[in-house]
Amino acid sequence: MLSRDEMNLAEFPLTVLSTRSNPNVKTLEFQDTVISKSGQAIRRKWVITSADKFGLPTASDDEVLLGLLKLTVDDGICSRKIFFTRYELLRILRWTTEGRSYTRLQNALDRLSGVRVKATNAFYDNESQSHSTKNFGIIDAYEISDGREASVKPSFFIWSEEIFHSFQVGFIKKFDLDFYLELRSAVSKRLYRYLDKRFWYKSSATMNLFILAHEKIGISRT
Repeated sequence: MLSRDEMNLAEFPLTVLSTRSNPNVKTLEFQDTVISKSGQAIRRKWVITSADKFGLPTASDDEVLLGLLKLTVDDGICSRKIFFTRYELLRILRWTTEGRSYTRLQNALDRLSGVRVKATNAFYDNESQSHSTKNFGIIDAYEISDGREASVKPSFFIWSEEIFHSFQVGFIKKFDLDFYLELRSAVSKRLYRYLDKRFWYKSSATMNLFILAHEKIGISRT
């Protein structure tokens, strides 16, 4: 199942690596240093904050995010507002279509709607071909219908302007969603997304193992 991945979201983690987030932890921070074309060292920082009520996004929320991207790709990436059915999305994710999966899906949408990202020198704009500092959300709004109305696609979500603009200016890459969903652990899924982006540009990559583990995959520094 061929889909797409947004490359800013592939560069740094957006979620915790577990299926549940610690309610006492409201922020995630990641950083690295890159060398600009002019040879200058640029410190990049990626800070994720959550809504108090819903908490930080979890590992399974990353799957939902990629499922939403698949719906958007299938729609032609022509509108921030995407109509869908929950059953359709669950089938993309390979989740069961029983009641608890619908609850799990809505909880994921709550967390993804509540998250904010402060990217300091870390958001790449493919239009201007430069990194910038940006504070943005992922999903601006969503609405879930129980599906008993006459509408074929009764539910919808709306991407944030910043993320959808990145889709439209082409900072997305082909992504093998089937392979991703077959991976068993949150670590391997996150590693696949990151390396798949790195290998999009070149056939090999060399980096510090601790930077890879802590700043790119999200493994605890302790």
